[in-house]
Parts: sequence; C-alpha cells; structure tokens
Amino acid sequence: MYQQLLPLMQIPRPYQPNVHPFWDDEYISARMLEAHLNPQEDAASRVPAFMDRSADWIARIAPPAQYPRLLDLGCGPGLYAGRFARRGYQVTGVDLSRRSVRYATAHAQAEKLDIRYHLCDYCQLDLGQTFDLVTLIYCDYGVLSPQSRREVLRRARAHLRRGGRMLLDGFSAAHEAAFRPYQTWQHCPQGGFWRKEPYMVMEEGRLYPEHVIGQHIAVITQEGLTPYELWNTCFTPEALAAEALEAGLCLKEVYGDVAGAAYDTHSDTLAVVLEAK
Repeated sequence: MYQQLLPLMQIPRPYQPNVHPFWDDEYISARMLEAHLNPQEDAASRVPAFMDRSADWIARIAPPAQYPRLLDLGCGPGLYAGRFARRGYQVTGVDLSRRSVRYATAHAQAEKLDIRYHLCDYCQLDLGQTFDLVTLIYCDYGVLSPQSRREVLRRARAHLRRGGRMLLDGFSAAHEAAFRPYQTWQHCPQGGFWRKEPYMVMEEGRLYPEHVIGQHIAVITQEGLTPYELWNTCFTPEALAAEALEAGLCLKEVYGDVAGAAYDTHSDTLAVVLEAK
C-alpha cells in the first residue's frame, strides 16, 4: 500500500491529463448528472434562479433576432440550452458526457424544444456550419490546458460568422488571491460521489505558477488507488483578451459574471463578450 500511495507525494505537472475516465465514467457521470439537476447547490450547474437571470441577460446583450443561431459548448444536461431555446434561439449543444447528452436530448423532446445535441469534445469541434453566438460558461474555459484553450477558441472562431459573438467566463485574479493550499481526507463507508462501494478519498489543492490551481484527488478502494487531476486557470481581462485575439476574436465587454454583474477587482469570476473579426 505504501508503494501505491507514494505517487501521491509527487507533484504533477500543470494540466497533467487524467489516465482514468472521469466525465464519462458510468458511475461518476450519474453522480455528476444528479449534481447538475440539484436545484439547491451550484456544484455542477448554477442554481435555477441564476440561470434564469443569466439567460435573460444574454438575450439582451445578444438578442436572438440578431444572433439567432446559438452554439452552447459544454452544454451538460441542457439546462442553459433549454432556457436559450425558450427565449427564441436556434440552439445546438455540444458535450462529451454521453449521460448528459442523453438526458438533454430526452428532455428537449419531452418539452418539444428544437435543440440539436452533439456528443463530442469541443476541442475537436467540426460541425460544418456557422453560428451567430457561442457560449462556453461556468468557468469551463479555465479547465483547459493552454494548448486546448487555443484550440477551442480557434474552432469557436471557425464556427462563428464575421461579427458573431462568443461569451465565456472564468475565475479571476481575486479568486486566485483568495485560494489557500489544502489537504483533506474522507472516509465514505456507504459509498458516495466517487464510488458505489466503500472508499476513502484524499485530496490536495495546490497553487501553481501561471495562475493555475490544481486539485489532486486519490480514491482508495479495496481494489487499489485511482488518481484524478482537476485544473483551473485564473484570468485577468487582459489575459483573456490576449488569448482571444490570437484566435481572431476581439474583446468587446467585461462583466463580473454571465448574468451581467459589474466587474471589479474583487469579483470572484469574470465574463467576457468577444466578437469575431
């Protein structure tokens, strides 16, 4: 067991990829879907009241009459996509979780919403069509490595008409400043988020150079140890603008969140509206 645990002491490089399935794991994806649909917490999706305000605000800054075709990247179970469709957008959603896409598709059919969902990694996006508005929200952008961020912006730009807009958000410099390294462990004798059977989970949070926060998780069961790596980059408006410009997207507006809050240096998140050159 000591030899199994020893790798946990090694510091992974920033954005070291996961060896084991995570978002599309059969058991974990079911727990993720439960978290998305839980209206009492925003662990996976923001709470319904926020999403309602957010969708209303997005429809004001990019009205569906002017930006009718909307591409929602990382759509999950379609909670935003459904709200967009009800506000008049022609919505296409993309996600890499089979369970989330199945749920989103069934929900859209039940609600008679004209939404098209695609199961794919948006870093490999190639839909063969253009859109007027692209959204990538709930700080998904910072989860990506710098190389993947460049790729998703490049592909988003390729799917946008000239003058089309992209909305994305991320954690801010204030979030980074408030972060404190930590180490925790938990015993789950009845199972839980990570496994159905009993397990222990050890977690460590580290702050890396280049404004990167890493969460290193080890799930320990009778069968052995499974590590997971979660990453996030914190941004300033200038950093986001520079990355976007490289892909042919120019910064138009900066907000504190995707519901239109004013941005200031104390904002935990920031949201940017980009325009395709």
